[in-house]
Amino acid sequence: MTKDTEAFKFFRKKLKGINELDHQIFFIQSNNNADQMAFEGACVKRFNPIVNNETWENHKESIAVKEPLKKVIDTMKKELEHFEMNTKIQSIPFTEFKKINSKIKGVYVIYDEKLGVWYVGKGNIRDRQKQHHNKNIGKVK
Repeated sequence: MTKDTEAFKFFRKKLKGINELDHQIFFIQSNNNADQMAFEGACVKRFNPIVNNETWENHKESIAVKEPLKKVIDTMKKELEHFEMNTKIQSIPFTEFKKINSKIKGVYVIYDEKLGVWYVGKGNIRDRQKQHHNKNIGKVK
C-alpha cells in the first residue's frame, strides 16, 4: 500500500472531492538520473507545485495562482533546451495512466484544469501515477 504524506493529507483536506478527470500528465522520457534530477528541480522551482514535499507548505493559506497550460508546456520546452535533453514532451489524461509503458522512466508534471501544476516528480512514470491515485483517494497506510 502507498505511504501517505503530509502534503497529500493537506491536499485531500483543502480540496475535497479531487477530480482526477481534470488532471493531465505531461512527461519526458529519460533514463539518465542526473538529467531527471536537474529537470525535476527546475520544474519544481518554476511551478511551485501544490503537493510536492518541498513546496506544499507554501500553499497552506491559499492555493497558488494557476499557470496557463501553454505557459507550463513552453516552460518545460525551455528547460529541455537548457539541459540539452533530446526528448519530447508526451501527455496523457491522468485517468489513463495505466496505458503508459511500464518501463518508461523520466520526469512528469501533473496539471489540473482548475489548479494548475499540482505535482512534479521523477521515476517510473506509470508506477508513480498509481501511487498518486492511491494518495488522491486516501488509499494509504
